[in-house]
Amino acid sequence: MTHNPSHTSVKRRIFFVSFSVLIVIYFFFTFLYPASPAQFVETPGEVASTEFVVTVNSQNGVDEATNSLQTLPASSDAQPPFRVTVELFPNVIRFGDPVYIVAYLENISPTPQTFASYHTTREVNDPICFSITSNEIPDEEARCYFEKQYPVDVFIIPPLVTLAPGERALWQRCVVELPPLEDFDEPFYSALEKKLAQTSVSCDLNVKSTVYVRHMKPINGEESFDCRVEGRLPVVVKPRPENETALLRRWLSKTKRCNLLPRVVRGNKVAWQANGSENPAILTNYLWFDFFPFSPWDFIRPGNRKPSTPNNPITVDGWRKLDAEFAPSTLRDEITLTRLQLEYYDADEGEASDAALKTLVEWLSQRPEPQRVVLSQSLLSKRAKFKGTPLEAKNATLCDALTSAFPVEMTKSDDAM
Repeated sequence: MTHNPSHTSVKRRIFFVSFSVLIVIYFFFTFLYPASPAQFVETPGEVASTEFVVTVNSQNGVDEATNSLQTLPASSDAQPPFRVTVELFPNVIRFGDPVYIVAYLENISPTPQTFASYHTTREVNDPICFSITSNEIPDEEARCYFEKQYPVDVFIIPPLVTLAPGERALWQRCVVELPPLEDFDEPFYSALEKKLAQTSVSCDLNVKSTVYVRHMKPINGEESFDCRVEGRLPVVVKPRPENETALLRRWLSKTKRCNLLPRVVRGNKVAWQANGSENPAILTNYLWFDFFPFSPWDFIRPGNRKPSTPNNPITVDGWRKLDAEFAPSTLRDEITLTRLQLEYYDADEGEASDAALKTLVEWLSQRPEPQRVVLSQSLLSKRAKFKGTPLEAKNATLCDALTSAFPVEMTKSDDAM
């Protein structure tokens, strides 16, 4: 059989061309999606449930002689009338991710019990006091200072909720970032980031010994209890993709240069400036709908700077591009929620708007319960920000859709926050 050199040459050219095309495709997608190696494909972690320790600090009763309230130390055999169960999501995160926490009270006594429902009056990220520790970082501890949104403290008497024996209700909900953007360089988190260069790190979210629940003042001679709740929530922290960490660092640097980082005042973080403006934002970072400017904080969870002004995109397309830059994580989830809101508000009335609203509500419905409760109620708490704006009607429709989709989790008082 005669060997044909030209045929061999053609086959070689086809081989080299095909190989070159594959190489180009490989490097194209590697460049386009640098943050999505196999270990970052799935959102890490799942829901973890923990029962907290409840102790009775004091017992309140009515002195029959004076008909006045009398507070006495709890007896050694005093039993709390309720159980506290806390759910956290996710229990495995990337450095910089938020974790979502909901706490439930269950009446374990044989009679109805009444308690103050603080989650209906407090901001979504101002519930319980946490510290973060790790056995692998024995000399440091991070304190959680939750951010107050308003310069003036508004005293609101929390509504009372009565539970029948065996009944359970939402008591508190919150979100803890590990760490918040402004705390990246705090000693504990600096040590944590260094540890993460070698391995994952187990951390504990510790609830400090503080009075969290009060069975309100006695009525008709009934007793009430001041109780303390304590517990520990374990969370495994894993390293974040390098390109995402670099972006967070750039956001931190720019926020610091613009003097928009919060400061700690009397045990709370405050972000407002000397003029008392709430959640300050740079005008060039506002988003516009129907020629009306909206602060980025109108669409972002309070305290979440990943990103907000001065780093946030100012268009719907900008938020879409940012969403695509991050691998699945709870940090990305919050970017996604902002994107979905903006797509809804930007959609034309009618089928497009209805479809965008459905997508947003369905996305929330697929979130694990702690995350869904926190993020849904965060959206409800912003209703007042849209009053008198071109988006008032659309926001009202969104709030109605949320209360219809999650009636047990929603609270009417949040609408006015």
